[in-house]
Amino acid sequence: MVRQPRRRERLVDVISPSLQITPRAVTTDHVMEQEGVMPHTLREGTIALLYKHKGERCDLKNWRPISLLNVDYKILAKTMVNRLKSAMGELVHPDQTCGVPGRRVADSLALIRDTIQYITDRNIHAALVCLDQEKAFDRVSHEFMERVLQELLAEYIRKNPNIRGIPTPGDAKKEVKCSLYMDDVTLFCTDGKSVQSLLEACKDFGKASGAKINVDKSQAKLFGRWDLCNEPLPFPVEAGLVKILGIWFGGPGVAAKSWNERLAKVKQKLGFWSLRHLSIEGKALVLRNDALPVLQYVTQAWPLLANVARAVNSMVFHFVWHSKMDRVKRTVMHKEHRKGGKAVPDIPTILRAFFVCGCVRITLTNENKDHSAYKVFRFFLLPVWRRLGWDKWENATMFNWDLPWYYKEIEKFVVEFGLNCVTPSLWMPRTIHRLIRSRDTTEPVSDLPPATATRVWENVSSPSLTNRHKDIAWMAVKGGLPVRSFMHSRGLCPHRECPRGCPAEETTYHLFWACPFAQRLRGALKQEMEAHIPYPNITHHSVLYGLFPKTHSVEAIQGCWRILCCVKDILLYARTRLVTNGEVVSREACRRMVLNLLRDYTDKDNKEGEKEEEL
Repeated sequence: MVRQPRRRERLVDVISPSLQITPRAVTTDHVMEQEGVMPHTLREGTIALLYKHKGERCDLKNWRPISLLNVDYKILAKTMVNRLKSAMGELVHPDQTCGVPGRRVADSLALIRDTIQYITDRNIHAALVCLDQEKAFDRVSHEFMERVLQELLAEYIRKNPNIRGIPTPGDAKKEVKCSLYMDDVTLFCTDGKSVQSLLEACKDFGKASGAKINVDKSQAKLFGRWDLCNEPLPFPVEAGLVKILGIWFGGPGVAAKSWNERLAKVKQKLGFWSLRHLSIEGKALVLRNDALPVLQYVTQAWPLLANVARAVNSMVFHFVWHSKMDRVKRTVMHKEHRKGGKAVPDIPTILRAFFVCGCVRITLTNENKDHSAYKVFRFFLLPVWRRLGWDKWENATMFNWDLPWYYKEIEKFVVEFGLNCVTPSLWMPRTIHRLIRSRDTTEPVSDLPPATATRVWENVSSPSLTNRHKDIAWMAVKGGLPVRSFMHSRGLCPHRECPRGCPAEETTYHLFWACPFAQRLRGALKQEMEAHIPYPNITHHSVLYGLFPKTHSVEAIQGCWRILCCVKDILLYARTRLVTNGEVVSREACRRMVLNLLRDYTDKDNKEGEKEEEL
């Protein structure tokens, strides 16, 4: 491919032409206005082919072209999209849930789920048809695009009287026919004539637009006593379950199958992350940003199952501890840092909240109440909202007393966490999760009053510490370090005595404070500590909890606390080398390693200072 030489127009001129530029520069808006064409930079693209991992590699149909476009084109396109967003809701039919503010893929998934449930409950003869468009984004006619607002496939199907959909509860004039997400089209038909008319409509649409329905990859799922008058379906009929938008529908076990697929993906992700030496802080970040979204997708259709919740918890804490043995109670791990926890996400509770919030949104806070999908949702959910006091009966509205199994989770969750008083407008996942976590109590610290315990948790989670030192300081307080007293209590070590030959039991207190080796190492670093706080003022409360006399400045306390955290890090390292390899690390070697860690802190402070100056 011959690339045109790139022009050096300033991208900001696309958005704000009034800005001053050099006289020689040719602005993008000038080219588009005067010449009537987009400049080269907006028309250039590098095309790469990616294998779709389906079929033979030698067949060109099994490769997908990916275009790498220039940044100025992306900025212009994003600007136009942002301006159109305000009107998208009025221009695009509610059946299309992609790319319109306020609509989500969850709307399509919930509509498919509840319509299938309604068909099953009422024993309606129906066919669920999933259309697969062949090369959907490669077959669009430019001439058709100019008339796209008057000749859309979904609108053509909706207005076609020969295609009969599912009558909505209480209003036979309205029908559920289409559910769309980008080029994924799911349709409901009630007889063979409707399916044949659907196929004809797709052919007519293809003649106008250049699109083509891949009949072999499209599929149908039949419900009830289906009678086609001996006319075969033009699509492959799925006898078992059907997968739509990554979620399984159509029979018993669909929720379990959907969850198990996602669990396998999360397990694979966490397996890769386990190869890296992450702190608990880092692992909690991975769980929130990489694992949770994968599972969250399923909650848009199915609630969390009890056995899946147990599997998720086991997977999460096996990843956190790299072992089947938990060192600290899970309920403590979920708490915020200032309350004595490590903010490990309570994924099962978060997923349950996501499902309930989604159900509230599609009925109670949904603005488009005239859409046929709304009537289907309300048919099943009205009794739930009535019992919770969030909605009232309407004589003109049909409802179903026999609640589907997946909606029974809603009332159970609300009652379990006492959320009846939360109004529907506040039912957003983050709000609900914060409300649940706000009820956590602060973890006590032995021999310290509650007010002081709060200071301790703030110290061990201080942002001035590295993540590793936060973990060590926190586990030193909670008793999660693998010292001999801890291991012996769990049957993992035959002795409790200090491995350095001390007659005392090896506890966290002994390892970091009372052990003669720890005392000698602190003495070797006396000069460094006295640069911040007088050495006699350092007690075991200072070493374990970061508690110092309030007469010292915040900077002095932070400096000495960092030194003590470095000392604890090296003491734990030297102790581990002694127990596992029988290697004795000298006091002087430990001192040098502590100084190296302190230099890392100094470099970190210098980099942060440079960033602040730049800002």
